[in-house]
Amino acid sequence: MVSQIAEDAYIRGTGHSWCLAAPASASGSLCIFEKTLCMECPNGVIDRSHVGVWREIERQQQLVLESADLGLPSRRRAERFLNEARTVVGILESKVAEEVANEPAQREHNGSAQAQEK
Repeated sequence: MVSQIAEDAYIRGTGHSWCLAAPASASGSLCIFEKTLCMECPNGVIDRSHVGVWREIERQQQLVLESADLGLPSRRRAERFLNEARTVVGILESKVAEEVANEPAQREHNGSAQAQEK
């Protein structure tokens, strides 16, 4: 079954996301050059394993904005990237917090299920 799916499934790690786009598609891997394209791409998957990368993108954009000789177009781009990185980090951190909050209930549920199996 895996070999059948493997012929049609494309999964590429970009470092900041997973790209599921077919190589010949219009959006396939463009996010390698423009990270924020993944946010709205139906073929992009950003999961909690990427939170550190997005925090670093956020930090880098803050450093760019501190540059005194930054022109207006570059400033606007850095501001956009910073806002988008903050959005991604916020979403990922809220999902992690939600998972942590649900762990006791999940453990209790798993314990009940195991007890019923015995």
